Amino acid sequence: MGLKVFEHYRRATAESLPAIKGFIETSLIDWDGYISAVAFLGRCNFECPFCHDHELLTGKGPTIPFESVEEMLLAQKGWVDGVVITGGEPTSHRGIAQLLDRLKSLELKVKLDTNGSNPEVLRDLIAAGLVDYIAMDIKASLSEEPVDSAGTRKYDLAAGRTVDIGAIEESIELVLGGEVDYEFRTTIVPTIVGRRDVESIACRIAGARRYFLQPFEPSHARSPLLRRVHPYAPTEMNEMLASAREYVPQASVRGKMKSAG
Repeated sequence: MGLKVFEHYRRATAESLPAIKGFIETSLIDWDGYISAVAFLGRCNFECPFCHDHELLTGKGPTIPFESVEEMLLAQKGWVDGVVITGGEPTSHRGIAQLLDRLKSLELKVKLDTNGSNPEVLRDLIAAGLVDYIAMDIKASLSEEPVDSAGTRKYDLAAGRTVDIGAIEESIELVLGGEVDYEFRTTIVPTIVGRRDVESIACRIAGARRYFLQPFEPSHARSPLLRRVHPYAPTEMNEMLASAREYVPQASVRGKMKSAG
């Protein structure tokens, strides 16, 4: 999608904003160093078995009108620094550019959470100046090696569907090589992500500004089977962190580590 076409696309669908399925007026933990609001968009093109927001992605339940969100943001002006747009997968919505444009018009910074599956959309959002920070999930090892006789790869297991790994690679290059500030992150899910996977991911993004390992939280996982899986012990998480720091010195663990017992 070229930038001229993208600008036309923005204007042509100005009234078709993505459905906002959840909204937090004030957060101190969703954007390091900033006080932010958080908007959750319904719908995702992945079906990650460990997802804890899956109930928001069904399309059911009430939608929060953008006008209500805008009113809350204006009431917080001078206090809230920016808005985190998460989901779901924000880039899967046709109206994502319009939404970000409206938020930028309120003189707010925008952080975009993404799974990196739509690099063309991501590239055009950046080029249009609609994103100030990108948090990209890398779900698992990017290896094409299958883990079963059906040809399933680690990334497919993590995403709950067949993934275009080339698109993920393209988004990684876009984020690493761009001028927008960023972070990469991986949820460390036992049975899907292990130490060798973390090392492989860290090697792929070697020299990145930030890489966060996120402890797995089983209680609200999409998969009933994963709800019975214990997260890695702190010692195991720290071993993985040490492996990641061989390639990304600024790597760290984000979130509370729990005992595996």
